[in-house]
Amino acid sequence: MLARHGLAGVFYRLSLEHPGLWPEALQRPLRNNYHSVLPWGDRCGGEVRTVLEALAEAGIDAIVLKGWALIPTVYRGDYGQRTYADVDLLVPAQDAARAEQLVLDLGYESTQEVWPGFSRRYGVSRSYQLPGDPGGFGQAFAVALH
Repeated sequence: MLARHGLAGVFYRLSLEHPGLWPEALQRPLRNNYHSVLPWGDRCGGEVRTVLEALAEAGIDAIVLKGWALIPTVYRGDYGQRTYADVDLLVPAQDAARAEQLVLDLGYESTQEVWPGFSRRYGVSRSYQLPGDPGGFGQAFAVALH
């Protein structure tokens, strides 16, 4: 259940800070899950850097929202604690078209919904995914522009 909800890494890190907190029968799968998501986190982190660097080079300001904004603060830079398959970026309205073109130029494709209900919940955003990329969780890494 912890892995399904992306929380196994948090519980694993707690066990490192508080040895003996969990029985070994739980500690082992938590450790395995934590280490299994690190390559996916590396890959996603690389995509986040690529997009942010491209926006900065184009002179487009962007604020990282939600998941990837929490990694350096709440999770102290350890994306193994919580995995995110997308990055949400707030860009100025006047730069939205340029930001969209930049993301497309990076090889992303526009998509209707990253997950069911996305468009209804975030009607003022656009989502882009890497084509043909199943990713670490069976889904492609996505960029959402807000």
